[in-house]
Amino acid sequence: MYPVVVSDLDGTLLTKQHELSFRTREVIRQLSEKGIKFIFATGRHFQDVERIRAQLGVDMYLITSNGARVHNPKGEMIIQHDIPPGLVEPLLSLRKPFADKLHTNVYQGEQWLVEVEHRDLHAFSKESGFTYRTVDFDAGRKNRPYDRSNQG
Repeated sequence: MYPVVVSDLDGTLLTKQHELSFRTREVIRQLSEKGIKFIFATGRHFQDVERIRAQLGVDMYLITSNGARVHNPKGEMIIQHDIPPGLVEPLLSLRKPFADKLHTNVYQGEQWLVEVEHRDLHAFSKESGFTYRTVDFDAGRKNRPYDRSNQG
């Protein structure tokens, strides 16, 4: 028996409707009752995954934002890897030649920011209720919601 199970959500544990099935919920609960730790590891935001975990009622670590955040079972962030503020603008500028083919997502604090409305993304947050806010990533510097130096 394994002491810990780590699993992705999208395309792995979640159904095509982006939900945990009854069977999946039961297996996770049974593993937890046997003392086997279960961990979600996902590209999703912590707020999104925490709501899914809370519905399960199982204490677990959460690895979110593609490994940029790790939270303990109490919901306390224990690992945080942010992109340095000076790299945000250069990274966002890489999208411009491909703007018609890319959908840019930015996590900042407890926010999920996107530049263009994307109806399919709402299905991803069906289970948790966590959703994005549309912003202009190219707005004047004072209006850039992802720039930490402008908060305060």
